[in-house]
Amino acid sequence: MKFAKLLIVGSVLLIQPLATSASAAEPNDTIERFRITELMNRYAWVHNLTEPEGYANLFTKDGEFVGGGVVVAKGHDALLALAKKDREDYNPDAAAGKRSFMAMRTIITNPIVTLNADGTASGSCYVQIVVQKAGVGPQILAQGRYEDNYRKEDGEWKIARRETFLDMTNMALAKEIGVVK
Repeated sequence: MKFAKLLIVGSVLLIQPLATSASAAEPNDTIERFRITELMNRYAWVHNLTEPEGYANLFTKDGEFVGGGVVVAKGHDALLALAKKDREDYNPDAAAGKRSFMAMRTIITNPIVTLNADGTASGSCYVQIVVQKAGVGPQILAQGRYEDNYRKEDGEWKIARRETFLDMTNMALAKEIGVVK
């Protein structure tokens, strides 16, 4: 009986450091995942407010935005130009420096983040784009997802690559509001 108790106590003492070290890594992983999820959400906010500098600063210096399998913008200057064009096209009130949401609203849901062994991360989330249609109200323009790669730059998580996959698009609405010619 004494041997059995000694065996149990010895086993607990051997296992405890393993359990402690495994659970000690989890809070840090949780914080990093939270920071990346915040980055995903911040993207929607600055995009909806059409804040060009804020938008470009969410990406790494060599970051890229990909749509339809094509690199639409790569690097800070190109991302800044893309955001300025979005502001001109979809949020003319913001051009005068007013804090104003654009005619389209990006809604991000269901984020999933994977921390990679090399210190980078990857993630995906659903995206829904809603527009205000005159005389009708909010209408869903498109639904899809973002597939992202993240990297820390100056100690802060940034988007290294964001690829957009629009699985469902209301093309008639897109043409009507001038998003597609």
